[in-house]
Amino acid sequence: LPESGAGGNKLSITLNVIRGNNMKEKKSDVSQVVLLVEYEETVRGTSDNKQVDPVENCVDFDFTCCLTCFQDAQTFTNIAQKPIIMTVTTDSVGEKKGKALSTPSKGKDKTVLGQAVVDLLPLLQGCCSFSATVPLNPVVVTPVKGVRSSVSMPSLDVCVSVTDALLSDAELATSNLLRVTLETAYSLPDSWTLTSGAGPTYTGGMEVPLTAEEQNVEGRADIWALNGHCHYLQAAFDEARLSYERSLNFGQQPSDAHLVLLRLGSIYFDQGKFEQARAVYLLACEQSPSCLTWLGLGSTCYRLEELDTAEQALIEASHLIKQNTEVWAYLSLICLRTGRQKEAEYFHKIAKSFKPQKESLLKEYEELKLQLQLRHLES
Repeated sequence: LPESGAGGNKLSITLNVIRGNNMKEKKSDVSQVVLLVEYEETVRGTSDNKQVDPVENCVDFDFTCCLTCFQDAQTFTNIAQKPIIMTVTTDSVGEKKGKALSTPSKGKDKTVLGQAVVDLLPLLQGCCSFSATVPLNPVVVTPVKGVRSSVSMPSLDVCVSVTDALLSDAELATSNLLRVTLETAYSLPDSWTLTSGAGPTYTGGMEVPLTAEEQNVEGRADIWALNGHCHYLQAAFDEARLSYERSLNFGQQPSDAHLVLLRLGSIYFDQGKFEQARAVYLLACEQSPSCLTWLGLGSTCYRLEELDTAEQALIEASHLIKQNTEVWAYLSLICLRTGRQKEAEYFHKIAKSFKPQKESLLKEYEELKLQLQLRHLES
């Protein structure tokens, strides 16, 4: 995000809560409700008592409040990270302006029916206004006999707007936004499920460059490398390749350049782009030689019919790690193709002695051996 908006001017965000849907269950005797709007742990507005329509099971709130703040970097950060919280209660007794109700009161003066949140992120993506129907979730989970369908779940119809776009087109083009979504949490500790005390929190951090020139931003290469790793682990190899390529185009290489080069080389190899794979593996061998970099170079050169170079690279790999079955499998193929039958059989025997075995290479060896035997018989 940019360091500042329009010179630190005042910004007004308008929230209009239009309607509440499915506000009470069949056996509920709720007849009036109150809406409270919170932002940054402060109550920004409270509606009057609103009547629940017993026939339509809805509430016409038609409630509007404005959030006023400075148009600066801190405000933009808050907009990206902090949603508007809307709380629906049965009455307004005991409410105090300025005190947040994110944790419902345990008093008997009111009952919290539920809370809903509105994400303001679209305002940072060029929208001047947007509408949404957000679910009204219970703040206390109680055992129920049946689960309500999504159609009958309570919800709020809301509209958020600003007079002018928060960011210009030029600012949008140079902005960064890293979005992380927590889909599911497993094996939660007991302390996270306690109903009393402070709520549990978990925070992760990552430095993200903001306004410096792209080629000179420290850490930018790491961000693209991390993006590539995420795609690679999800088997989205085209997206991973693009991210890896971009991570290597900066003045400073990513901190895990060795892994980036290995994975990029393997993607090129699997896609049949052997020239690109050879260039990547050569770079990896120069920067941080290992068994895998030499193996990558050797296997790529073998596919390019550069058998002498392939053999030299594979011998280097065998000196570093002797138990890699692929190294010996490729050496056996090279020896078989260059007429060194005894060496080929020896290397093939070594390749078969290690587990896990590279079945495709062992099969390729048997097929090549059969082809050479047939040629010999024909000649």
